[in-house]
Amino acid sequence: MKKVFFILLCLSIMVVGTVMAENEREEGLLDSLNIKTKNSVKGSVTAEESSVNIGGVEIGGIDAKRLEVDVNNKVQDIESRGNSIVSVGGFSGRRTKADHIVYKAKNTVKGKITALKESQVYVGAAQLDGMNLKNTTIETVNTVKGEIKATKGARVNIGSITH
Repeated sequence: MKKVFFILLCLSIMVVGTVMAENEREEGLLDSLNIKTKNSVKGSVTAEESSVNIGGVEIGGIDAKRLEVDVNNKVQDIESRGNSIVSVGGFSGRRTKADHIVYKAKNTVKGKITALKESQVYVGAAQLDGMNLKNTTIETVNTVKGEIKATKGARVNIGSITH
């Protein structure tokens, strides 16, 4: 029974501590939006043809004077196989506008990261596409204590920032 549960868990989409928000522009400008995530996974994280997001923040279409995102997450080992995506403490702010943006990431992988066959692993990565970055502060401190292995077109990003 435990084996069946584990297989179902690995084949499904797992989202742990993820914050998702959508806000239409007509609702007005927010003074401040503060988002904090702090999660810990004591065991291994495995994804096979699935998606796993631990403590990630995905927001879209927000207008705010000040946006603060602070993520702090810990996991043991990560294994991503066969076109899977595992994200720990990431931030995506598509179509978000803020006069001042602060993104802080402190994530720890205590073991190893393995990415196989075109899978992807992101730790503390920020995708800032379409964001106004006029007054932006980004701090990422991400630690991987074990080895990192990527094979056959797999991708591993630790603390990467893309715009």
